[in-house]
Amino acid sequence: KKNEDTLAEIKGRIASLASFTVLSFIWILAFGGREPLIALFKNVSESLFLNKALISSIWPNVYYTVGELKPFNFNEIANSSGNKVIFISSILAMCFFFWRTLADKTCKGFKREITIVLVLWFLAMFIACFKGIRFTMFILVPTGIFLGRLVNEAYEYLKPRQKKWEALGITLVIVISIAFPVCKKANNTAKSIIPLIDDSWYSVLNLIKDRTPQEAIINSWWDFGDWFKVVAGRRVIFDGQSKNTPQAYWMAKVLLSGSEKEVLSVLRMLNNGGNRAFEIIDSHIKDPLKSVLLLESLLPSEPRRADEILGQFLPPDKKAHVLKLLFDKPAQAYFIVDPSMQFKMPAISYLGNWDFDKVYMAQNIKRKEKNQLTDYLIKLGRNNPDVQRIYQEAFLIPEKNLNDWISQRSQFYSGLSNGIKKDN
Repeated sequence: KKNEDTLAEIKGRIASLASFTVLSFIWILAFGGREPLIALFKNVSESLFLNKALISSIWPNVYYTVGELKPFNFNEIANSSGNKVIFISSILAMCFFFWRTLADKTCKGFKREITIVLVLWFLAMFIACFKGIRFTMFILVPTGIFLGRLVNEAYEYLKPRQKKWEALGITLVIVISIAFPVCKKANNTAKSIIPLIDDSWYSVLNLIKDRTPQEAIINSWWDFGDWFKVVAGRRVIFDGQSKNTPQAYWMAKVLLSGSEKEVLSVLRMLNNGGNRAFEIIDSHIKDPLKSVLLLESLLPSEPRRADEILGQFLPPDKKAHVLKLLFDKPAQAYFIVDPSMQFKMPAISYLGNWDFDKVYMAQNIKRKEKNQLTDYLIKLGRNNPDVQRIYQEAFLIPEKNLNDWISQRSQFYSGLSNGIKKDN
């Protein structure tokens, strides 16, 4: 009877939770439309593929190149949370209090609820830590609370059995033994960190603010985007909030290119409308690979030739819009680089060397026959031997090695050299 009552209570709570969830979704749809739910679904989906370069889109996953999203193992997670002894002690404390909460029927109300919430919090963030280093900061809250609660329980246990000062002294020794190594490590870490914006950067940002038009656009890598927006008050191509967009591929292509003509054509497109030219083309063609290859063929073309090519694919109004984005003179723009970008070149080059043919092959090799894949790429103007080689590689390569196959990293092996002014 007792078990039946407990089961009925659990079923009732699940039903209440389901009803609340359905009502919440109806409320959001009624007053906010579909956009909040689409954004939520997108964020959850992206979080599952943080460490994968290849996602459902043909564009590269920029999160794959972000250093803070490097996957961790258990030892690295433990050391980043203080040290192994403290981390494991915290987990043991959490397990003890969670078991006691479930076993002890007198443990009700806030204590019971907060224990369950903190355990779920820890489990979610602990799994996330294997996706990226930055998530370790979120497991400090539940582990810290459980460790503090364990110390408090130890004091409450000792207080009636020892003299008050003895109990306090023992507890103090435990606290110091836990806090000292953590504080020491925190102090050493703090001393080794310098601000990313130094005096030179701050003076440059203010120079931009004072000496450039209000409508100017700053072209640089996404790392500095928020600085240009907040300190200099200028628009940017992309920033920390919009880094996982096709703009990352185009800007990386600019930084890798040895052709000034190609660079200017890409920057003109970005400053006139970001990736809007691709979106217009693909909205009509509805084939992302074909659309991006068409766009890349248009960029180095002269306006007249681009007009002829686009006329075969787009209606007049869309063609005119794309031509305007590709060839009109944009608002005043400035291109800014920083010495630290030298060390970011492996990540930048991985995005700029993105191979769309390999992406197409990797995404479809399990869904389509060989002839379908190879014939499609050959129709797009690809060389037959190259297509056959890509197919064989995609067929044989293990899935875990796909990231390194799709694109390549480049890096500098020397320091920076002084520039030489030539032809103005």
